[in-house]
Amino acid sequence: MASKAFSIQAEGIAMTEQDPTAPQPTVVRFDERSGLLSRSNDQKSPMSSSRVGAGSLRAGFSQSVKNLKSATLTVSLLEKPSDDRRASAFLAGWNVTNLIQGTGILGVPYAVRMGGWAAVAANAKIAFLCCYTGKLLIECLYERSKTTQMVKRVRVNYPDVGEAVWPGWGNRIVSVVQFCEMFGGVISYLVLLGTIFSDILSKSRTLNFDIYTWSSICACIALPGFFLRRVSVIPWISMISVFALMSSIITIIIYSITQYKEMSIDKVPRFNITKFPIGFGVIVFSYTAHAVFPGVEGSMRRPEQYPMMMNVAFLLAVIVKVAFGLLPVLRFGEDTNQAITINLKTNGFFYVLANALVVTNVFTAFPISSQLNFLKAAVWAKIEQTYAESLTKLAAKAQKTSKDALGTLKSSWESALLELENEAEIHRTLGNQLHDEVSKQVKAFVETQSKARKTVESLVDKAYKNFIDKLNDALKAKRAAHTKTREAENMFEQVEEARNGKSGKVMSEKEISKMDVKCKKMTDSSLKADKDYRDMYEKTEKARLEWEAAMLKFCQTCERLEEERRTHLREMCSLYSNMLAAVIPQLQQNYETVSSEVWKINSSEDVVTIAQTRGEPRGPSQQILYDCYEEDLENTMSYDRRKEGLETKIQLLSESLEKQKKTRDGITSLYEAYSATPDYCNEEGQQDVATQLIHANALINSFTASVSKVQGALAQLNGHSAPEVWLMPYISSTRDKQGLLQSSLHIPLDQATRSESVTQDDGDNRSDDEFDDIPESTGICRCRALYEYKATQSDELDILPGDIITLTVKMEDGWWQGELHNKTGIFPASYVEEIG
Repeated sequence: MASKAFSIQAEGIAMTEQDPTAPQPTVVRFDERSGLLSRSNDQKSPMSSSRVGAGSLRAGFSQSVKNLKSATLTVSLLEKPSDDRRASAFLAGWNVTNLIQGTGILGVPYAVRMGGWAAVAANAKIAFLCCYTGKLLIECLYERSKTTQMVKRVRVNYPDVGEAVWPGWGNRIVSVVQFCEMFGGVISYLVLLGTIFSDILSKSRTLNFDIYTWSSICACIALPGFFLRRVSVIPWISMISVFALMSSIITIIIYSITQYKEMSIDKVPRFNITKFPIGFGVIVFSYTAHAVFPGVEGSMRRPEQYPMMMNVAFLLAVIVKVAFGLLPVLRFGEDTNQAITINLKTNGFFYVLANALVVTNVFTAFPISSQLNFLKAAVWAKIEQTYAESLTKLAAKAQKTSKDALGTLKSSWESALLELENEAEIHRTLGNQLHDEVSKQVKAFVETQSKARKTVESLVDKAYKNFIDKLNDALKAKRAAHTKTREAENMFEQVEEARNGKSGKVMSEKEISKMDVKCKKMTDSSLKADKDYRDMYEKTEKARLEWEAAMLKFCQTCERLEEERRTHLREMCSLYSNMLAAVIPQLQQNYETVSSEVWKINSSEDVVTIAQTRGEPRGPSQQILYDCYEEDLENTMSYDRRKEGLETKIQLLSESLEKQKKTRDGITSLYEAYSATPDYCNEEGQQDVATQLIHANALINSFTASVSKVQGALAQLNGHSAPEVWLMPYISSTRDKQGLLQSSLHIPLDQATRSESVTQDDGDNRSDDEFDDIPESTGICRCRALYEYKATQSDELDILPGDIITLTVKMEDGWWQGELHNKTGIFPASYVEEIG
C-alpha cells in the first residue's frame, strides 16, 4: 500500500485545460502533472530571490516580504500554463517601457510643479519600489514542489496572487482594484482631452465649451473604440498609440531645450506638504502597470532574464521622467499646466504638433484598454469557430500527450482518439456544449481536489517540522548529558587522586570534603541531564512516528484523489459519449464504441499498475537509538563506575521497555476487540488503533535495540561475548563532528512485518516448540549470576546477582538454559560465570 501510495506522486492529480490550437508554451517543469490532459517542458526557475534594503530597515522589510511569500504558499501546486513564450528580453523590455511611459507621463511636469525637488526624488524612489514589487509579483506566481523539488508556475495573473493570500476574497478584491485603476485611467484620459480641446478652441465662438462638456464629447467620440472586436487590429492601434506618445514627449523636451535661456533653478517650487500628495499620486500612477507584468513575463523566451529586463526598463523610465518632468518646470515654474501641451502656446508649431500627438495617443489608448479584458473571450470565440478544423490536430496532440498513460486508461483513450479523427466534420456544434458542461465541471473538480490535498500537505509539513525540532532538541540534550557526565567523571577522578595523594599537592580533609560535595552535585546534574535526554529521545521517536503517520495519510489521500480523478475523467468521457450520440443519430455505432471503451477504465486497477510500474518501494525506517556515555568505551571512565553506570542504564531502559510492552498489550486487546466486533467501531477508528499498535511495536524495537547495545557494552567490558538479539544486524553506529556516538536502527520491511506479527500473534504465549531444535547439552555444571536480568518472555528466567543456576544446555546463539528455584528457562550467557 505504501509504495502504491507513494507512486501517485509520480503521475500526479492535476487536471488543466489548454488551447488546442495555440502553439505549445514553454513552461516550468512539473513532473506531477498528468500526461493525459496537460503537457510540460523542462525549464529552470526564471526567478531568483530579490533583495532590497540595508541596515536596520532591511530586516523588517525582508520579513514583510517573507510574510507575503508565505501567504501565497498555501495552495496545492497545480501548474498553470504560461502564455506563448516567444518574445525576447528586448521586446519584453520595450513593452514594459511603453507601459510605464504611458499617457500618465504627461502629468509628471505638473507633479514636479506641485511637489518640487521632493517630487523629483520621489520619482526615483517610487520607480525602485515599483520595479521591486513587479519582480516580487512574478516570484509569487511560482512555487517549489515539496515532492519533486521542481519550480512551477502555478498562478497566471495578479488576481491569482490575491486568491492565494486570501482565498475566496483575494481574487475579487484585486479584480475590483484593477477595474477601478483602469476606470480611473479612462477618466484621466477624458479630462486630459477636455482640457486640451477647451484650451485650443477657447477663442472659438461656436465651440467655446468648458472642460466638462468637452470631456463628455470626447467620451462619445471614443465610445465606439470600446466595441472593437477585431483582435488583429489591436497591434496596429497599439503601435500608433506608442509612437504618438513617444513623439509628443520628444516634442515637449525639444521645445523645453530651445527655451534654455528662460530656464532657472529658482523656478522649481519649494516643498509644500499640502501640494506634495498630488504630485506623489501622479508619479505613482505613471509607474503602476503591474496588472500586465505576469503576461509580459509569460511571453518571454528566457524568463530568467525578467529581473534584469525590469531593472533596465525602470532605469530608462526614471531618466526620461526626470528629464521630462524637470525641464518644463525649469522653464515655466508655477505656470506649468496640468496638460503640459498648453504651455507650448509661445510656439505655434510645437503647440499644434504636441497637442495633435497627445490627442492621437489618448484616442488610440481607449480600444487598447477595453481589449485587455476582451482578448481572452476573443480567443475562446476563435477556438469555437475553428473547432471542427482543429479536431484532427487535437487528436494528434492528444496521442502524444497520452504516451505516458498506463493501464486501461491508455487503451480506452487511444480508441476514443481514433473515433475523434473519424468524426471531425460532425463536431462543429459541440464547442459550446463541451465548454459549458465539461470544462466548468473539470475546473470545479480540480479546485475541490486542490483544497483536499492542501489540508493533508499542511499536516505533513507540521509533523515534519515538529520531528526536526524534537530531533534538534534531543541532540542538544544528548550533548549536554555527555558533557556533564564527562565533567562529573573528571571531578570524581580528581577526588580519588586527592584522597590517594596522587594529585601532586597535599590537600586537607576540608578541601577534599568540598570536592566531594562538588562531585556529588556534578553527578546529580549529569543524572538529571541524562534523564532529560532520555525523555527527549522518546519524544523524538514519537514525533518521527507521527510524521510517518502523516505521510501515510497523505499518500492515502493522494491515492484516493487519483482514483477520484480517474473516475471523474471516466464520467467526463461518458458525458462526451452522450454528446456524440445526441449530435447525429447516424453516430450510434461510434457512440457504442467509445462508451464501451470508456467503461473499461478501472481506476483501482490503473492505480495498482502505476504503483507497480513507476512506484518506488518503501525503504526501512531509521530509528535513532539511545547512546549513553558509559557505552562508548573510548570515553575515559573507571571500570567500576562504567560498570555501575551500564547496569543502571540497563535497568532504566528495561523498565521503559516493560512499560511499552504493557501499553502494547492494552492496544492489542483493543485491536482484537475491534476485529472481533467490526460494528463496534468505524473503519477510521480501527485504522487508528492499528496505527497505534504499529507505533507501540516500533517503540519496543527501539528500546530492545538500545538495551541490547548497552548489554553488549557491559559484556565487552567484562570480557564476555555480547548477547545475540535479532535486531543486532540492523543496528549501525557512526560518530558526529563532535565525536559523539550515534546509533540508529534500520529494520527491513519484511523483518519489521515479521517481528510485528510475531509480537501481535504470539505475545507472551510462545509455544514450547521453540526448544525442539536446541542442541544437546555439552555437560552439566553450575554458574553464578553476575547481573540482574528480568525475563521478557515466558521461556526466560529471572536472575539476580549471586543466584546459583544449574546449567543444562549451552546454546550457540549466546543464550544458555538452566534451572533455578525449580523453574527451567533461558538467560543471557554474558550475565553469568561458571563455577564448576
